[in-house]
Amino acid sequence: MSAATRRAFSGKPSTSPNIAMSASSVSIPVGTATQDPGLLVPDAATFLVGAEARRMLLVSALFGAVFLVLADLVARLVIAPSELPVGVLTALVGGPLFLVMLRRERRERRQRRVA
Repeated sequence: MSAATRRAFSGKPSTSPNIAMSASSVSIPVGTATQDPGLLVPDAATFLVGAEARRMLLVSALFGAVFLVLADLVARLVIAPSELPVGVLTALVGGPLFLVMLRRERRERRQRRVA
């Protein structure tokens, strides 16, 4: 058994998990700056046009493109000479919408359980 394996199973705290956790917590927001539209736009498309795949795919693509173009436009105009990252703006819009969707899903589950 190697020394690293013994340390991992000895129960003593190691710095490796802390380094890995710090690296992932920094790299995920930087690498996926516009993740919110990818999560929210398909659900919004389903809400608007139903679950028919053909129409949902078209509406999803159009709504996602329009959302990102508008987010980029607003991000460029908010603090005019400099530029706000688009990911910050999509997170400000997407975070609360994601929480609303979670709340709606919980409410629907409770109603299904009661019925």
